[in-house]
Amino acid sequence: MRPAPSGTSFADWATAVGTVGATILALFGIYRAAWSRPKLRMETHLGKAPNADHEENMSTSNFGPPLPSAWIRARVISRRGLATNAEVSIRKATVQDSSGTRPINIDGSSLCWSQQEPATAQLDIPPSLSRRIDIASVTQSPVGPTPLTLETLFKPNNRNHIVPRGRVTLDLAVASSNGPASYYTAVLEYDGTWPAGEQIWSHLRVVSLKRQQRLRSFLRA
Repeated sequence: MRPAPSGTSFADWATAVGTVGATILALFGIYRAAWSRPKLRMETHLGKAPNADHEENMSTSNFGPPLPSAWIRARVISRRGLATNAEVSIRKATVQDSSGTRPINIDGSSLCWSQQEPATAQLDIPPSLSRRIDIASVTQSPVGPTPLTLETLFKPNNRNHIVPRGRVTLDLAVASSNGPASYYTAVLEYDGTWPAGEQIWSHLRVVSLKRQQRLRSFLRA
């Protein structure tokens, strides 16, 4: 007959089983916590404007009557949970025009959430709901040029956020204080004009908004 395990052997066996069980429970807790963290997704309308994301309205002016303006926006959607202090920031920006491609030196700038008073770069997004973020705008000028304005919270004194015309590419980070970041590339095109009596959408459009793959995001950081 097989000898019964000694007290020491049984204690060792019980300790090993307890250790494995505790490890499994710990791993399950880590997985559950990671799975339940909110994840942010960014979307925008690529069809004919105006629409729910891109609109024309009147902007107030300190120097005269309100002027027509157009806004490019995206929706940021929270999945699974409440995303706290959600923020969209520019990691890298370039513009391509007739003179070539050059950087727009506004790396690290945060974009403004739409229709918030006062303007803010951070807000909470409830689960399964969305908030709109301002990406760019154009205000029609009665005289002179009509540039594209990138809607950063803080406007640099060197006016790097002002783009006369061209194909603008923005690498964006979408993050919250309690969830992982995701990365997107937005491409806009603007010909630099908005003649009176014409719709801006014949001159300004969103070419694409695509989520970056994780490896590509790491390499572009």
